[in-house]
Amino acid sequence: MTIYQTDVIDMIATIGNKVELVITDHLEWTGKTEEDLEHLRLLDAKFCKYIAAYESGELLRKKPEIKDKKVTIQIVGLHCPNKRGAKFISDARDYLSKNCPEITLEFVWRLR
Repeated sequence: MTIYQTDVIDMIATIGNKVELVITDHLEWTGKTEEDLEHLRLLDAKFCKYIAAYESGELLRKKPEIKDKKVTIQIVGLHCPNKRGAKFISDARDYLSKNCPEITLEFVWRLR
């Protein structure tokens, strides 16, 4: 799956009592406004898809074994985020803490 497939959950990993919903992000943070805004739009659409799938019960219907497990949305990036990317991550964490406190957000990247 790719960041461009905003209507698809890239990966669901169950590890003990934890479920990781993984967003794979191969796009570079270029610092160019137009490119970064498109990157943010794609990340936001993907993030919203994951939240909607969780809140609607879609995930539980597809993967009943995740019931009662701690849920984490993990964005796996190929590139370190710039200021715009870091702000998105901070805003997404704030949203979750206020609206879906049972879900956490992690961001990991390979150094490039």
